[in-house]
Parts: sequence; structure tokens; C-alpha cells
Amino acid sequence: MSDRQTILVIGVGPGTGDALIRRFAAAGFAAVMVARKMDHIGPLAGEIEAAGAKAMAENIDITDEAAVTDLFARVEAELGPVSVAVFNGSYRLKQPFTEIEMEGFQQTLDVNLTGAFLMAREAARRMGPRGAGSIFFTGAQSTFRGRVNMAAFGMAKAGARGLALSMAEDLGPEGIHVANFNIDGPVDNPKTRRRDPSLIGTGKLIDTARIAEIYYQTHLQAKDDWDFDVHIRAGET
Repeated sequence: MSDRQTILVIGVGPGTGDALIRRFAAAGFAAVMVARKMDHIGPLAGEIEAAGAKAMAENIDITDEAAVTDLFARVEAELGPVSVAVFNGSYRLKQPFTEIEMEGFQQTLDVNLTGAFLMAREAARRMGPRGAGSIFFTGAQSTFRGRVNMAAFGMAKAGARGLALSMAEDLGPEGIHVANFNIDGPVDNPKTRRRDPSLIGTGKLIDTARIAEIYYQTHLQAKDDWDFDVHIRAGET
């Protein structure tokens, strides 16, 4: 097995996930990207490899225990130990509370919570014996405050933060840094720009390269300085 460091990001699209992959690859990490579709991550993996880094693009069901376990086994065998695992996956059900049906509610929990748990558990099982590693969760405004029509999503993201809180207590003594990143505002990505072009140029959009830099610097923190809740807002330095 190589001693190369590897970052594994679940939920990579043209936004935060993309920026995370680019930032860590620029620092010499092998990059593993997981997404619902290959149309973005396939070309991105090719771009990363063309720049001289190792990359792997995977489309798996992140709620399938066997698939997630197999992914980690293959990554560590082919690229090296996963030293950073980021759950950046998200499924947003935006509906009035009384109109939420069980199918949509369950999918919200499956993607945002079950997927987060499976990734985190498999990462921790491998990082623990090595005594080092970072497991990061991407949160959202709904993690900390209520938003209209976002009850299911808010519950799931708050649940993921609760998972991370307990993980930090369990895994911190083993040398594993667990952190939750509260992306507190609209992220500057193509989807946001299409949905609300009035935000462009206002300074209210959060730059994805800055988000990625904050994740990277959090990974580098000395144990005595570990942050847990990392709040990221537009215009802050």
C-alpha cells in the first residue's frame, strides 16, 4: 500500500465538492470523488490526473452498506490510506410540513443521515488503528435554525451534526478530528446562480475556493486547536 494521503469526498458536483477535490489534490492528495452521476466527476478525475495527481471517480449508492465498505477497501488498496473523509452529500426536500410524504421523508434521511453514518463509520474503522485522520461533515443553515418548508432536511442535517458530536467524543482520543462545517448562506455555484441571479456580484455568495481552503486548514490543525463547529459565511475571512 502507498503511503500517499487520500481524500474521499461523497457528494461532488460543480461547487463545494469540486473545490474540495481541487484544493486537496493541489496539496498532493490522491482524490476520490463520489456522486450520483458521472457526468461531472469523470472529467474532473481526468483533469486531476492530467495535472499529476491520482484520482478516482465513483458512482455508488451511498446508503448501501456493502457498496460503501467496498469503496473504502478499493480506495485504500489502489490509492493509499484515506486520511480525510468528507460527507458533502445532500438531498433537499422542500415542502410544507403537512405535505411531506413518507417516501420523500425517508429519502431525505437515507441520503443525509444514513449515507453520512456509513461513510463516517468506514473511515473511522480505518483511521483508528493509524491514530490519525479527519472526518468532516458539510452542514447547512438548516442545521442550526428553522427554515420554511425545510423540516425534513433540517432534521436530517441536525441529526448528522448530532452524530458528529458523539463521534468527536469517541474518536478524538484516537487521534481522529471530527468537525461539522456550517455553510451559512448561499454557495457560489452554477445552480445558485441560475436559481437566483440577483445574488451575483452582491457579496452575499460564499466562494467555494474559500470554503475548500477552510476545510484544508482545519485538517491541518494541531490536536490542541481542533475546531468542531466551523461556521462559514459570505464576506468573512
